[in-house]
Amino acid sequence: MKLNRTTKIVLFFLAGLLTLLIIVPTVYILPYTLRLQHFAANPDQGYHADFYLYLSPKARQLAQDGQPVTILVQPNNSGNSDDPEVHRKDAWWMGLGRSNVADDLGVALLVPAFLRPSKDWHIYTHALDRDVFTTDREDVRRTDVQLLAMVDQARSSLGEKGLDVHPKFLLQGYSASGMFANRFAALHPEQVRAVAAGSPGGWPIAPVEQYEDTPLPYPIGVADLKMIAGRSFQKKAYREMPQLLVMGSLDDNDSVDFTDGWDEEHAATVDRLFGSDPLTRWDDAQRLYQQAGAKARFLLIDEVGHDRKALQHWTTAFFHEVLAAPSTGMAAATFDYGTDSDSALFYFRQGWRHILDLGLWTRSEEAFRKAVEFDPDFLIGQSLVGRISRDLDERKNILGHLDTIAKKTGDAEQLLLDVFLQSIAQMNRTEPGEKQSAEATKARRTLAEHNFRKFVHQFPGESYIKAEYIEILHAVHGARTALDTLRKIASPKQRELPFFLGYAALLEAKLGQYENALETAREMEKVVHDSLVPSPYMVKAEIYWEMDSLVLANKYVQKVVHLDNNHLLAHRLKNKILRKTQPPADE
Repeated sequence: MKLNRTTKIVLFFLAGLLTLLIIVPTVYILPYTLRLQHFAANPDQGYHADFYLYLSPKARQLAQDGQPVTILVQPNNSGNSDDPEVHRKDAWWMGLGRSNVADDLGVALLVPAFLRPSKDWHIYTHALDRDVFTTDREDVRRTDVQLLAMVDQARSSLGEKGLDVHPKFLLQGYSASGMFANRFAALHPEQVRAVAAGSPGGWPIAPVEQYEDTPLPYPIGVADLKMIAGRSFQKKAYREMPQLLVMGSLDDNDSVDFTDGWDEEHAATVDRLFGSDPLTRWDDAQRLYQQAGAKARFLLIDEVGHDRKALQHWTTAFFHEVLAAPSTGMAAATFDYGTDSDSALFYFRQGWRHILDLGLWTRSEEAFRKAVEFDPDFLIGQSLVGRISRDLDERKNILGHLDTIAKKTGDAEQLLLDVFLQSIAQMNRTEPGEKQSAEATKARRTLAEHNFRKFVHQFPGESYIKAEYIEILHAVHGARTALDTLRKIASPKQRELPFFLGYAALLEAKLGQYENALETAREMEKVVHDSLVPSPYMVKAEIYWEMDSLVLANKYVQKVVHLDNNHLLAHRLKNKILRKTQPPADE
């Protein structure tokens, strides 16, 4: 039978669709399934629900390199059902959806399948509400303790595979699971390496026992933890635990309004003391965390509602910072850069990460400006806005302002400001066409080398100032000195950051070690694992420029410009390639 044209087109389309239906699960789901381990409920081991453990390829590689694997716990939020299979399926799919986060961070991902009953609907296990501590139902009682038993089982399983596991775990959640994460961290801070809670139900648990003479029982506060949980509030461990609390400015999702998660008396207390909606209560919550000495950042993201996906990258960036910090904690050998605002400091660090690790110049500028919005007196933040701004008048105004007040800062802050202000001054002179003298360039680089060296010796945990120091050593002493110093002073965690991998690749190319450079660049690409991030393309462009492979260099630099047209270094390389490939104009 002869087929007409329309039938052929339809059959061709259906064949293509069928191919996609086969390929997509194979490419996306199969790797997840092969790396996933299912643990059935085991009451004898202390847990009445199943859980899943996903080991990311990067975590396995880190373990092979002798580093401990960190577990990231993502509590489930699978709604009401008395059927455990409903919660198992939801936990499986949640693990698939968060596996990209685990891949990015290089961690093992644990997702429990806690049951949230329909019959006893008031027991909100997924939010770790008060009923979890008072119920007689063994299967849903003390899900916090059950989760600890799951983590112990996961550690044992990973240990049997020859993997060392970090003694503390990361914990993240959003909405109800954000409430779980936030409350669990208050109950067991000594177990948690860091916690990120997104939109935690309208009121995060206050790390205090009372407010204006009013007792704050769980889950408003921690006044009666000893009574309901059998242990007192661990103040010291809580203060040492890094926390991120993040919410959209348009988020009006308020669990306080519902009796499945709150006793009516406690909900009324929250409304009376702190306001009737999540946004109204936000500042009071932040103030209580600060007064308690918590190492907590509160981020309110503009123009975002109750949207987990819109906030996940903030949580991921926060965990990147925690994982990159020395093992003794984020406070070890790090610097506050002269700001008391946790939000300003968070955006400041994000600005560095965007520009150095990811090559996202536009987002870097946005982050630095956001930091200054949170703290208008943040002098180093202002100087970074000046360094990245393309507006000459704005740079002049920033330089004039900072020149008048910069000498009033602390010693470490002054070390950086002196360098950054010289950098802005140089940019202001060269834009109108004034050529920088060799003496001025030498003086600026000498100051930068001296100040950055002194700073990184005092604060070795500050990765991005260390990156600036390596760049200056390259400019002053050449590629060999810079590469040797990078390998000497960067910690193992810092050497895994995209900047250090990418810059090592560039320095290897400068030394003629092209195969090593390309291999290091491929390693960086695996770490970044995002085709929309410019930095891996920029590193390849620079390597091929050094190899005099101008076609390939141009191919990759064009990709960088396409992804971020404000990438200054890409435009400079693009112009260099253009000058070298275009014949000189006839005189």
